[in-house]
Amino acid sequence: MIGAAAVFAALSSYTASVARRLGPTRPVLTLARDIPAFQQLTPADLVAKEIPRMYTSAAELDSFRDIAGRVPAIRLEAGAPLQDGVLVELPGARSGEREMTVEVGVQDSVAAALAPLDRVDIVAAYRSQGSQPARAALTVSGARVLRVTPMPKAPGVAGDSRLAVTFALTPKQVQAVALAQTVAAGLRLALQPRGTAPDLSTPKPSKEKS
Repeated sequence: MIGAAAVFAALSSYTASVARRLGPTRPVLTLARDIPAFQQLTPADLVAKEIPRMYTSAAELDSFRDIAGRVPAIRLEAGAPLQDGVLVELPGARSGEREMTVEVGVQDSVAAALAPLDRVDIVAAYRSQGSQPARAALTVSGARVLRVTPMPKAPGVAGDSRLAVTFALTPKQVQAVALAQTVAAGLRLALQPRGTAPDLSTPKPSKEKS
């Protein structure tokens, strides 16, 4: 018993000595699991760990309130500290834009590979009719993707899986897509090259013909 007490006292003394050298600690939010880019964070996704201040930076968040509804712009790995610089506002329509959701087939386009802020061309495919041959027409060029949501598939239903892709469009583009959805056989999406500078300008209001 005396030996065990001596060992415990020695360990306690060593631990206290290390704590004095490392200094005070502060909580840092760390990822409890891998988080895809642009996925909203919940308290269950994070763990607060006490870390010596000397090993932390001001950019590392310590409270869930600091997230303020923002989402990570990149994929986050489990165990990594959550830093303010990786968080951005949830992509949404800007002034002069409207949100519009288009349902597309996974196998028909690049929809399954899309991510928020991607730019795509929306192409309408038309079947042959009478003397008119089958054709395709560019409906919108450079549509900005806001969200990509899998559509539930009814049990026993065959066919392509579907995705709901939400875009930020001008009112004129909304009209063009709505018309294409009505008369075209289907819509296809073509991904524009990633890494190009995004257009952050506010869209000009469309001019209505009198």
